[in-house]
Amino acid sequence: MKLSTIFRHPSLHALLKPTSAHAVEALDSLEITGVVEDSRLAKPGTLFVASAGEHVDGHAFIPDALARGAVAVIGTQPVGTEAISVPYFQVTDARKAAAWAAHVFHGEPSRDLQVIGV
Repeated sequence: MKLSTIFRHPSLHALLKPTSAHAVEALDSLEITGVVEDSRLAKPGTLFVASAGEHVDGHAFIPDALARGAVAVIGTQPVGTEAISVPYFQVTDARKAAAWAAHVFHGEPSRDLQVIGV
């Protein structure tokens, strides 16, 4: 794991750079302290990922995640800027975006893996 990852959280821009997310404002200064898909786990500084499940749509829990301190949201549905007070990123696949954001947040651990086929 890189020392810079241990001592400094990545910016939201760094987490979302490889995804299809689009943002209007510069987000380099917004640091993310975690990536969660369960609004009950949201804490100050977290990135909340709202994805549609089999029985429940995570977009319904955006207000709960924001109340718990989430500073940004990724989702698949359009959300008006008047309905949400933090940066919102609409992507085509929220689960893929969550996986990539978590991968980058944790210092891209797969880069250090050695894969051997048998």
